[in-house]
Amino acid sequence: MCRSEGEAVPSEPLPEFTAESIHYSEELFMDLVTAVVHNPYTTVLENLCVSAVLYDHQDRIVGGGYIFLSFIPAEQSAGVWIPVASSGNVARVEVYPTLSGLSFLTRSRNCPQAPSRFA
Repeated sequence: MCRSEGEAVPSEPLPEFTAESIHYSEELFMDLVTAVVHNPYTTVLENLCVSAVLYDHQDRIVGGGYIFLSFIPAEQSAGVWIPVASSGNVARVEVYPTLSGLSFLTRSRNCPQAPSRFA
């Protein structure tokens, strides 16, 4: 087993993805959540995972879904629709855009750098 020592280095918080204009609709064949996702980074991102969580009037989770957003331009926004399933009356929706294992994040001055041994 290979083991190496390292030193913890504090860092600034990374910019967060945001989602706005969130809308839930019950459709004939599948329910959908639509939203506009903003990329705060100075690089194009690919395969951003966007999840939706559905809540009832008592703040219990009653459903959800996710989709991969193919790409989102640097410092821009993109619309997304998320197929969802629910088991109750939906009162509100939260949307969570996140990097995934499939995401491609190129290096830029506003993004964290990999340690040199991983570059």
